[in-house]
Amino acid sequence: MSEPQKDPSLASQLGRLMDMPMTARLVLGKAEMEIGKILHLGQGSVIQLESTERSPLELFVEDRKVASAEVVTRENGLLAARIIEINSVESRFMGLARKEG
Repeated sequence: MSEPQKDPSLASQLGRLMDMPMTARLVLGKAEMEIGKILHLGQGSVIQLESTERSPLELFVEDRKVASAEVVTRENGLLAARIIEINSVESRFMGLARKEG
């Protein structure tokens, strides 16, 4: 049996896809607030979150949750996030494909 021919245009499209910039954000917690309270926020205001200090962070890519993480401190004192649970590659890819389609 012969090996299936590879489509060079598909490889090119996948290459471009892998280099496409995306927005990622880590969410520490959430809070619901009335507009009046938001308008009264100022320097020094404290916002009560719905999470605890041990709650995992949520990693979103293009507004789709893809992983949970925990806060870690690097040797240089900067904060980072360690992934503790992540969606499958298929699930992450399909979520992004739905957004594009």
